[in-house]
Amino acid sequence: MKTLFSFIIAIGVTATLCFAQVTTVPVDPLTGRLALTLPVTELHSGSISVPVVLVYTAGSGVQSSAEEGSAGVGWDIAVSGAVRRELRALPDDYKGTGTDTRMGWLNGSTTASIQTFVPASDDDLTACVDERDDFNFVNALNYNIDPEPDLFSFSAPGLSGQFMFGADGVPRPIPYQDIRITPTKDGNGKITAFDITTNTGVVYTFNMLETASRETTAINATVSYLANGYGYYQQLLNYTSAWNLYKITAPDGSKVEYSYYQPYQKGKQQTTAVVTEAGTVSNQYTTTNITNPRELWSVQTNLNVLSFTWANHRIQSIALNDNLGNPLHIDYNFEYKEYKDKWNTGSGSKRGFLNSVTQESNCISYPAYVFSYNGVDDINNTVSLPFSTAGRTDLWGYCNGTSTSSIPAVYVNAANGDGERMRMIPIASETATLSGDARAADDSFVASGMPVIIQYPTGSSSYIQYESNTYWDAAAAKKIAGGGARVKSVRFESTTTEYYYNTTGNANSTDATSGKLSYPPVYAFVDGTSTLRTTFHLGPESYVLYSRAVVRQSGRGRTVYDYALPAMYPLNTDLDWSATKSRVARFVPVISNPPCTSIGNQVNGYYTYPFAPTTNFEFERGLPQVVTDYSETNAKVQERSYTYQRLTPATVTIKGVRLERLSTTNIVYGFYSILANTGKVVQTETVKRADELNPGADPANPTNVLASTTTYAYSTAHQMLQSVTVTNSDAVNYVTSFRYAKDFASLTNPDPAKPEAVGLKALNDNYRHGTLIETQTSRAGALTGASIVLYKDYGNGKVLPSLKGNYPRGSGFAALAVQTNGTGKQEITFVNQYLSTVQSYSTVGNAMSVKDYRQKRAGLLYDYKGELPYAVVANALAEEVAYDGFEDATTFFTATNATRTKTNAWAGSYGESVSATTKLVRDNLSKGGRRYRASCWVYAAAATNITFRIYSGATTQASTVLTYGTASANNWKYLEAVVDMSAASATFSLEVSGNATATIDEVRFYPADATMSTFTYNILKGKTSEVGERGEAAFTNYDDLNRVVTVLDQNKDIRLLKEYSFASPTASAPQEINAGLSPADGRVFYVGNSINFTAPDNCLGVSYTWVVNGTTQSATGQTMSYTPMASGSLTVSVTVSYPTLNPVTTTNTYCIVGQAIDFDVAVRDLVHTVPTGEQNNTYGGEDCSENWKKFTVTNLTGGCGTYTYKWTITYGAGVTQVLTSSGGPEYIFDSMMDLKSNYQMQCTVTSACGCATISQSTSQYITYLTPAEKCQ
Repeated sequence: MKTLFSFIIAIGVTATLCFAQVTTVPVDPLTGRLALTLPVTELHSGSISVPVVLVYTAGSGVQSSAEEGSAGVGWDIAVSGAVRRELRALPDDYKGTGTDTRMGWLNGSTTASIQTFVPASDDDLTACVDERDDFNFVNALNYNIDPEPDLFSFSAPGLSGQFMFGADGVPRPIPYQDIRITPTKDGNGKITAFDITTNTGVVYTFNMLETASRETTAINATVSYLANGYGYYQQLLNYTSAWNLYKITAPDGSKVEYSYYQPYQKGKQQTTAVVTEAGTVSNQYTTTNITNPRELWSVQTNLNVLSFTWANHRIQSIALNDNLGNPLHIDYNFEYKEYKDKWNTGSGSKRGFLNSVTQESNCISYPAYVFSYNGVDDINNTVSLPFSTAGRTDLWGYCNGTSTSSIPAVYVNAANGDGERMRMIPIASETATLSGDARAADDSFVASGMPVIIQYPTGSSSYIQYESNTYWDAAAAKKIAGGGARVKSVRFESTTTEYYYNTTGNANSTDATSGKLSYPPVYAFVDGTSTLRTTFHLGPESYVLYSRAVVRQSGRGRTVYDYALPAMYPLNTDLDWSATKSRVARFVPVISNPPCTSIGNQVNGYYTYPFAPTTNFEFERGLPQVVTDYSETNAKVQERSYTYQRLTPATVTIKGVRLERLSTTNIVYGFYSILANTGKVVQTETVKRADELNPGADPANPTNVLASTTTYAYSTAHQMLQSVTVTNSDAVNYVTSFRYAKDFASLTNPDPAKPEAVGLKALNDNYRHGTLIETQTSRAGALTGASIVLYKDYGNGKVLPSLKGNYPRGSGFAALAVQTNGTGKQEITFVNQYLSTVQSYSTVGNAMSVKDYRQKRAGLLYDYKGELPYAVVANALAEEVAYDGFEDATTFFTATNATRTKTNAWAGSYGESVSATTKLVRDNLSKGGRRYRASCWVYAAAATNITFRIYSGATTQASTVLTYGTASANNWKYLEAVVDMSAASATFSLEVSGNATATIDEVRFYPADATMSTFTYNILKGKTSEVGERGEAAFTNYDDLNRVVTVLDQNKDIRLLKEYSFASPTASAPQEINAGLSPADGRVFYVGNSINFTAPDNCLGVSYTWVVNGTTQSATGQTMSYTPMASGSLTVSVTVSYPTLNPVTTTNTYCIVGQAIDFDVAVRDLVHTVPTGEQNNTYGGEDCSENWKKFTVTNLTGGCGTYTYKWTITYGAGVTQVLTSSGGPEYIFDSMMDLKSNYQMQCTVTSACGCATISQSTSQYITYLTPAEKCQ
């Protein structure tokens, strides 16, 4: 880091190679989850960092139904982000049209009525009049009114959380975050994008859509059970399931952009069934879900592009490129092994498991991460996961290896209430009411598919053991296994870390479990006459948390974690939380003494059908209460205790209804509440450390301790941290207080002549109210220091720091204040002493010219697309200095007859080739003193002069000549001179020229009383050179793993040498040929169009032989262009050869057809809604008087002479309907009066052309106008 007065300037890199840096296995004591993340690399763009991380997402085990992640089973690559929708009933933004009367949460008035709904019925089900209003209310929802808000989750670098839309249509964060969520909607109310803005003004734009559809089909005439999953989707439902991250933008102008491949289609069909008391499976309906996910293509900053390649929808490699996409020869390659279901005796589908991740740099492959998994048989290529066979799963969906049936046993006890009325796990050894499989958890299988050995690139390894989670079952008064896997131990080298989850806090696995269950596994419900079962869990997620966990490390003692776990099963209420009560609502006719329909075995209760969500309480659960460290001899070493407080914005309660219709007169429903816009933060943290020399009589409970309490106070106005107070054993308070832009929200009418006041208002206006403005520190009430940062608008919307002050004790600091001045406008008052001022910024928001309070000046010049400082000048401003090291393709001089060269440079990678006609010009320099220093490094084969000329217009005002003598020929020489600038104007131009061929570098022109240091970089690794005031320098060289190898001085003599070796097998150049050919096999191309064929990169010096239809081509490189001149099959092969290896040939066959199909669609009105005649006018794009329309294919060319025509209409919120699959070139649309909606008519023309069938689509968009509106 370089400190320029009080402004901190980062001397860094734009990409970080962080591969091979992690050698630990994190475990979450609260859950027992494996919390494994492995860094791959990291991109930087100004203030934005984008880590690329491999994340293990199946930390509690791999469920049998789980699909692969982006890096195989259990693994995902985290680099981009998305807003994703958890669909509950209908999409919130859905609005049906025509005969589709479905309405989402954000449409219609029902959402508001749900918020005010209060169930009128009680638990006495012998009477039913009190159920009438309840029934009428939920019955009116009728599976076409959305009664539940969707749950949206968002994630991106530096951002994550959830939100729901409140009844007012405003997105509400869950839990509270100080962010702004802004949806963008189209004309039909469909959400097309989200912008999420942090309170410091960083904007995340999510607008790359992933669409989905859902449709249900009844198997029999009537769907009798589980109708909630059927009724909403009887008609095809099209919606957006995710909005992928497109861009991150920071206030300083930094940005990161993401691009994606075209979506691919992914379909899944499943049958929903119930099991009768007799054990008969009764199929109800099928659900077809189609999704269209996107895969990441690239991440781009100003300087770098990360490119992603995929195969089988798994990440195959990540390549680091420059900003133009040119390879930097740094790649991360992912290798997979595929295994089939162990119990599938047929061929069966396979799942891919990540086997290794390897970094390859400049064709050298380095030691890899290598993974081994539990339950994998590499001889038979199987894994103990029943993903393609029935059964063998426990009640939580994890493998147990033994349950041959998916139908669970049920234990019914009508005397018990709520969730204990029907249990899946017996209390003792009672006989099941409905016999079936126990589906019990099994330690031998619960961790199937999880990593057990991780080999690191450093040569070390971690070995992981698992066991089943356990929880205390109060009704059974015993420990129950279930809820997935937890980590039992991790061995790394000679150190073993053991995990215990008990109530005693001892390192003892036989003690009582501290586990609690969030929700019981539920597989059964009643319908009034019988008990029905399912093969899948019906309720909210069921997981285990631990109120106490012990982490013991061999030879280092143990740490005990105590957590608060409110609102866990079987509680019905706790604090302001409540479980959701399910109620019966029957139709009650409006007559005197109406009869009550029998409810049979139905009851009201908690944790019962339809198993609606409970009130969310994750922000309260799992907060650490006490963390205690013990030595190996059981002496208490340290205790950290915590208290918490709720943040105090207005909590928003969002209410929803989940219902199941058992008959036309009987509905069961759960009316639930979601707490949004609230959260919990640390209030105090107390640390007590034992006096090691004199702990007291009992070291396990020391009496002599040193204590320190940290108290955090939050503003009630904006919920941000207001102060931190540290109180030690001496009872003295050390306070740090903070004020943000939001604390100056009263500044609404700033004086335009006071830029700091205008800037402060701009921060609040642009949702940057969380920007820190003032900090004060004090001891025992006395001020010990303070700092302020004030902002102003530097143009183009960039509101950046303009004043920064650091005030020492006794400086007379006064807190910032808003006051009204004599003009009637507002200004901000501050102490002018100790202030540094930023006078200018670069185009990407980096400070360039700074003055401190003593009027000392400093300047910074930026290169590498403006991201990195390449010159730092003391006692001069950036506008007073000219410098170029020629590292960027865009030089800082206007060059004539000069060429940037990489063959010869003194510092960095590039110099500038000059000649007798060369001119390097820099205009609009500000004069910074009477004397300037001109200098450069020169390399030439003969004597040459470098002239620095200072001029204004046509007048030369000063000049100097730097002479390179013959004695220095073919060597680099540092030259300098001092120039008298007395005659130079306040603003001048500089021209640098030569009189012979030479290479120059490090050209400088700056005030003589200033000092300058310059830098060059490898943008992936760090600083490669630092050149001082008189040419003294240090040059740093790195290896391919970003490690310093040598440091050289200005004479290129070695001053530091480092050598490295691997503990694991050494790095090696690959000794294999990469084969392949693109475009992909089977592609269709057209006669006369040039096709570019490409073979893959090879690190070896291979040769290529190209053959087309049996004829060897002249091309011998990696690429070949070929233009087919006749239709039919085209066979292309490429053979890749290397002298010591067997050649590899790849052959693809393509289909060549005559000409692409092209056509237009014309539209005409048919008069008076009956086809009695055509109007003469050409259609103008609006539908007048609801006329019929005739659509006609015109100007049809291409294809092979025989055509089929498919007409499709899209209307409403993306509803698509095929009108005819094999029609003619005309289609008459006569349903406008029924549709009453804008629509798009599309015709797809298809033609069979021998080896291929080709098609093309063209559309016409029709705007609907009501009969009262007129077409102009």
